[in-house]
Amino acid sequence: MAAAIGVLGWDRGDWPFWLPGLVFATFIVDSGLTLAKRIIHRENPFQAHRSHYYQRLIRMGWTHRRLAVNAYALMLATSLSALWLADAGIATRLLGLLAWGAIFAILAVTIDRRWRLSSARGN
Repeated sequence: MAAAIGVLGWDRGDWPFWLPGLVFATFIVDSGLTLAKRIIHRENPFQAHRSHYYQRLIRMGWTHRRLAVNAYALMLATSLSALWLADAGIATRLLGLLAWGAIFAILAVTIDRRWRLSSARGN
């Protein structure tokens, strides 16, 4: 439903095509990177698994409450910045989108690194 509304709003000219992607980046990045990594490692992408970033955080000891609060904060930040960037100049918009790309890359690398350390310790 959210994707359909995002495409409909873009098609009607209500917002730029990238805005729904930034609003839902938390979900898109998690699922997209997880799927890409599973394909690269020649795992069946249709088989059940527990390798999403949010699942790894829970398995590393985060509570569901901690995960939810942090996810909500991240979604609020991407949503507010998407609304702000929609009215910004092209240079500011590009820098903002690149900044979010960097933030998500840092988060992914950090979680991957901590996951490997946690797995090596047998946690």
